[in-house]
This record gives sequence, structure tokens and C-alpha cells, in this order.
Amino acid sequence: MAYTSRANLESMFTESLVRSIVDKDGSGVINSEEAAIITAAIYRADARIDAMLNGIYSVPFSTTPALIEQISTQIAFAFLCLHSPPHMGIGQAVDEAAMKDLNFLRDGTMKLSGQGGEAAAYSTDEGEGEFTRTKYDRNGNQVNDVSGSMDVW
Repeated sequence: MAYTSRANLESMFTESLVRSIVDKDGSGVINSEEAAIITAAIYRADARIDAMLNGIYSVPFSTTPALIEQISTQIAFAFLCLHSPPHMGIGQAVDEAAMKDLNFLRDGTMKLSGQGGEAAAYSTDEGEGEFTRTKYDRNGNQVNDVSGSMDVW
């Protein structure tokens, strides 16, 4: 299931703007080949969202949260603008705004709520209850000596 649609693109950015970007034959109508460009842009936008939020949220979302729909619409528009040099500047600005929100979701500054925005399930090791990690020196070599380390309190 796609996170956005052609209708969302045409609503957010106007039908005439979307048509002017993808209407390669100048017919004033989006034919099947041009509609495929829109479908590909949506697919690429959704793939980017899933890649960035994988492990933070359960992706792909079964129900698309409103913010994800908005971000997908913006990123898909930016991908469309790659097909139209006169629109590349606006596409880049829209992409930067969408990526800002996506990065906020990834780093936890913003959170999705409601259906479809539940956090990914993580399993925990019920071992000794002790946190351990591999330690490395400045050169990237694994070390076992933790003297003077903040790990030993």
C-alpha cells in the first residue's frame, strides 16, 4: 500500500503543477506513461521513508499516519521535479522540508501516534540483566581493558 497518491500530490501541489512537470508530450493530459512516472516517484518516496524509519517503527505502515502521508507526498513531488529542470529548485526545497521531518522522526524528536505509528517491537535478552558492549580504542581496535573507563563505576 502506497503512503500517498496522485490525488494527494495534485491536492498539495495543484493538479496543473503536477501535470506541467510530467506532461512530456504537452497534450495537457497525463497519459499512462506519464502516470507511471508519478507511480515510480511515490514508490521511491515510500522506500526512502521505510529505509529511514526501519527499526524505529514497524514499516511498512499498515495504516498510513497523516504525517507519513504528508512526507511521502512531499518526497514524491521532489522526485517528480527531477524530471523537470525548471522545477528542480522547488523540488529540492520541498525535499529538504520533508527530510527534516523524517529525521526528527528517526532521531525521536517527533513521534508518530495513533494507528499505524506504533513503535517496532524489540526483544530483550533476559540474561544477567547487565549491559555490555564491545569497547574500542582510538584506532578502532577491540580492547578488553576498561581501566579509567566510564563503564566501571
